Amino acid sequence: MRWQQKPFFVRMFANPEIDYLLAVLRLQHELPNEDSPVAIWVMSKTQLMMAAASDRESRDIGVQIAGKLVEWGNGRVSDAWFLQELKFRPVEADFRVPRARKMRRYLSRSKEGLSVGAVIGGIVLAVRGMSAALK
Repeated sequence: MRWQQKPFFVRMFANPEIDYLLAVLRLQHELPNEDSPVAIWVMSKTQLMMAAASDRESRDIGVQIAGKLVEWGNGRVSDAWFLQELKFRPVEADFRVPRARKMRRYLSRSKEGLSVGAVIGGIVLAVRGMSAALK
């Protein structure tokens, strides 16, 4: 997803699932009623994205959503497939991301931030050391 190409300090506060929630609304608006299982399935998967423990897990679910929508658009996946999937994982009406999941995702992002900070810090120290040696 494009948002993962942004620097970590920008992504730290990003919420890429919003794009998928907006896609659900667009699907519900533009698809005929008989195709509503597609939009409902996307909503179900978006809930999984929101509850993902890491940005990588969220991205992988987003890629799966996009792939299935392309397959459906090309006629390789039927509406019945979406209905079957919804039996296994229906949309939760009162969906909320559990605190433990929010914390786990935050910790995952923090870990990535520490790694990026350590690399940047190492580069700064190396440059300072080289400039001091040249004086």
